[in-house]
Amino acid sequence: MNKFFLVALFSLINFYSFSQSASESCANAKRKAFITKSKASAKSIADMNNYDVKHVALHLKVDQLSTYISGNVIATAQVVAPSLSVYVFELTSSLTVDSVFINQQKLPFTIVGQTREVLLPNSLSQNSIFTAEVFYHGNPNNGGGNPLGSGLINQTSPSWQNKVTYTQSESFGAYLWWPCKQNLHDKIDSSDVFITIPDSCKAGSNGLLQSVTNIGNHQVIYHWKNKHSIDNYLISIAVSEYIDYSIYAHPKGLNDSVLIQNYVYNNPATLPFFKANIDATKSMLEYFSTIYTMYPFADEKYGHCMAPLNGGMEHQTMTTIGSFNSLSVIAHELGHQWFGDNVTCGTWKDIWNNEGFAAYTEQLYYEHFNGAVAGRNNMDNVHNSVLSAPNGSVYVDDTTNENRIFDTRLTYDKGAAIIHSLRFEINNDSLFFLTLKNYQNQFKNSVATGLEFKQVAENTTGLQLTDFFNQWYFGEGYPVFSAEWNQTDDNVGIVISQISSAPSITPLFKTSLELTLHSLSGDTTIRVFLNSNSDTFYVKFSNPISQTNSIQFDPNQWILNMDNSIQYNSNLNTIPLSVGAIPNRDFIQIYPNPTSNLLAIKSSQNIKSFQIMDVLGRQQESTYKSTHSGVSINVSNLSTGLYFIKTISVDNKISIQKFIKE
Repeated sequence: MNKFFLVALFSLINFYSFSQSASESCANAKRKAFITKSKASAKSIADMNNYDVKHVALHLKVDQLSTYISGNVIATAQVVAPSLSVYVFELTSSLTVDSVFINQQKLPFTIVGQTREVLLPNSLSQNSIFTAEVFYHGNPNNGGGNPLGSGLINQTSPSWQNKVTYTQSESFGAYLWWPCKQNLHDKIDSSDVFITIPDSCKAGSNGLLQSVTNIGNHQVIYHWKNKHSIDNYLISIAVSEYIDYSIYAHPKGLNDSVLIQNYVYNNPATLPFFKANIDATKSMLEYFSTIYTMYPFADEKYGHCMAPLNGGMEHQTMTTIGSFNSLSVIAHELGHQWFGDNVTCGTWKDIWNNEGFAAYTEQLYYEHFNGAVAGRNNMDNVHNSVLSAPNGSVYVDDTTNENRIFDTRLTYDKGAAIIHSLRFEINNDSLFFLTLKNYQNQFKNSVATGLEFKQVAENTTGLQLTDFFNQWYFGEGYPVFSAEWNQTDDNVGIVISQISSAPSITPLFKTSLELTLHSLSGDTTIRVFLNSNSDTFYVKFSNPISQTNSIQFDPNQWILNMDNSIQYNSNLNTIPLSVGAIPNRDFIQIYPNPTSNLLAIKSSQNIKSFQIMDVLGRQQESTYKSTHSGVSINVSNLSTGLYFIKTISVDNKISIQKFIKE
């Protein structure tokens, strides 16, 4: 390849890859220009739920030149209903079923829309194991001229000119190329894929390659075995003239290495062009294994098959990928092996459990491998995307439309943004990453919903996250903040007001918030908790606040928000007033502050009760006292950090003071 062409090709691929984010690339790879939801009736779906698929063996014949497919699929299943009198499976009507065998007995079938129904001569009893073998062939209709395709796709790479036949089944496209049951909750326990192809090609699929058998007539059979639970849409094939470029990762805590097997176009320039980024997969897998749990398919492999799609598709153990030019796309699809493959979303409404965490994997990749500035830049881009429109929920309201399921702004960007906000709310990275590990361990080889992740987070952190999920996950929009402030000596009063971008749906965001107070003598950042549409805070800040650049909301870009106005108000109180307008400093004193053991309260009024709260407003201690003007409290049991003490006098005067537990 001449130098000029290499430069031109590099420019083309660079533009193609970096003109969009990794999340947008992933979303584009999965969106369809049509609705691919199968037409299975409610009765057919109910009939399919009468059995549980244990194993599938796909015996297929394809090539790299067309979408013609022929072969047979054997499903081994168990009856879960009291009895099974009809066997139902999904397969597009554009493919011809030649015959169906139940327990090796050939039986007639009926076509009902996109399903086939086989009436059994004798009902099968509950818990019985049976096999269903379907022979079929044809050229599946995957949407006519739709350039994105679905199911079984044949395309030519615009950059490398390689012809590829590959599959893309998420979310409802598995039935477009193999007879199956499309139910997220029925993860298949294991699978075997046998692919007969021209001997000039290679065929990639799930699990470990068991054998390549030459059967003559320039044909070979690739046999891939997967021993892990797998959802229907994650089973895949990709056929082209590939070379095998394999490397190994060595994650900590694993006595063996992890194979990373890459099927790259068989062109002299392709592997050298992408090799450095393919090699980076190794360090990513090793790092993610420390923060998410060990790579869940370490006993098999990870890898990639190249295909002319825009982005990637996280097929279990072997991602189908359009290009290795974007490291964030590689990180995103690898993150899916935990979030999407090991643990799969329980409903398509909860696609956040897949895509939100894969998109946040990009953030963690940037932070770890490129530093804090790169992480901040990525989150700035994520926030800008979400804030480009005022509404929309992460929780999917219309699962019949894949454009909605894979909405870049909501499913990916807002999905990642609220995970970032949850990390801030937890305010402890050890607990945050422990939450992710506990989620992986609790739901491995299974499915989970957003609310089930919420429960894991609550159990791990001790936080109550109902408000968080109601406003960020199920709700819509984001807060728009305004502030007024005043300063006298070292006392600062701040009133923060918020309105919502979607007030009729989510009128209030209860959230922690960082504020940076700017001064020519030095800045300081404080953390407050907003509990209403207008909250007042009093802080100590000895430096004069800058009049031109006074207060900054969310300086570290933790939460989705927009700024309205920040104004100086000389009439604003800078010291909290108790009931009766008695200044706080004349009402109560607490000392020593900071303290490691005892906190003394001295008051000009008799104390009726006090409450100690942490920065999130969680009550740590509440005690009712007799009418004493002095109280000593043992706070040695509190963790190190900032706390607030609320005291109420016998005549109901209220004071709130902060103290630091050392």
